[in-house]
Amino acid sequence: MATQTKLQGRQHPLSACVNAGIAQIGTGNEVVFKVPPGGYVDNVDFQVITAFDGTGTVTGSLSDGTTTFIAAQTLKATGAVTAAVTKKFYPNGGTLTFSIADQNGNSANGQVVGFVNYKSIYRADEVQE
Repeated sequence: MATQTKLQGRQHPLSACVNAGIAQIGTGNEVVFKVPPGGYVDNVDFQVITAFDGTGTVTGSLSDGTTTFIAAQTLKATGAVTAAVTKKFYPNGGTLTFSIADQNGNSANGQVVGFVNYKSIYRADEVQE
């Protein structure tokens, strides 16, 4: 007779989302994500919905202070923003900071949407259909 093993560790995916515009430009206006202890970031995805219209360079970044997931990528064209790193495990938790820099400080329009998808080793046995 075959032995059956209960499937462990099923859980709903978790996601942090930012919908950022000109109000998030500059120091002090960053958006912060908390990743819980045992969290595993498994995807980072940013999309520029409306290109930022500043006359200089306008960039977006996502970092935990050690690992830079998105490094000063342009927000002046619509579409996907390239992530340098998309995966990282946080045994003790972590803080990710999303920031926008506008070289000339004169953007009047722009929108970027970002998702950080993660799982946690401390969540399990959730019903999934």
